[in-house]
Amino acid sequence: MRKRLLALLAIFMFILVPGACASDLAVTVDSQAVIFPDEKPFIDPESRIQAPIRYIMQMMDVNVEWDDVNRSAVMTKDDTTAIFTMDSPYYTVNGQSRVMDTTPMAIGSRMFFPIRFAVESFGAVVDFDVPNNTVRVVSSPASNPADNNSNYPLAINGLLPGQTLDDAKALFGEPDSSVEDPEASNIVIYKFGGLFVDVFNGSQVVAIRTESAAYSTGLGIKVGSTVPELWAAYGNPYPEPSSLLDPAYHNTYKHHYGYVNNTDTLPTELNVGTGYYHINFWCHGTQNNVQMIESSYGYR
Repeated sequence: MRKRLLALLAIFMFILVPGACASDLAVTVDSQAVIFPDEKPFIDPESRIQAPIRYIMQMMDVNVEWDDVNRSAVMTKDDTTAIFTMDSPYYTVNGQSRVMDTTPMAIGSRMFFPIRFAVESFGAVVDFDVPNNTVRVVSSPASNPADNNSNYPLAINGLLPGQTLDDAKALFGEPDSSVEDPEASNIVIYKFGGLFVDVFNGSQVVAIRTESAAYSTGLGIKVGSTVPELWAAYGNPYPEPSSLLDPAYHNTYKHHYGYVNNTDTLPTELNVGTGYYHINFWCHGTQNNVQMIESSYGYR
């Protein structure tokens, strides 16, 4: 199983490496490319990606006005107002003060703002697609139909095994790429940023995997979480992880949790029948961090 994943990662890297070498950073909002007519996004000294923010916010239907007296950008949409001030790590959202680990800055005639802090002020979700050098913004994740499932233990960022490819697209936009599973017939693996989604017969999601800390399960566990945090959220795995050393995946321990389809673990409207579902976490040792997560239906 882990050998299979490593092989797939190699295939995807072969497909995507040319884009990863591009010097320009790209930004998408709801899968639509943001056009920057002159100045381009860049990575600042604090490793934050900054951009001429107006072009991004306009695609989110956020109005941006410049306050020349206070050297601030005032952003408004519906009942939300966010104010960012040049060269200051402090900003406000509806009057509530917040702090960043970087500052907006002026370069040439353009004002640059940290993308993540600006868009998250308006409820957007952000991740970074490393192979394609792209910042991906989803402007209204709460409106996505699959997002209603985000609190289930088996969910990864709102997506559950048993849902559909259309549900995955509603959550994450169009996939970056896809490849046929070399070890399973009728399975195509779609890549959405840092997620790998196995789809059976062109529709049903049967497995979801990630090695990226940008995604978390319905109980709040993500890559980088500790084993004590994992056990506190999911309980003790069965069998004990000491018996599940996985040499095929970096000699990590697999923490396994199995579920029978019921209303506690899956929504009844999923309607995929009673079956065996499981979520697995691979960790280095019993007291170290989660390295990979896989949630799947019992087709394996």
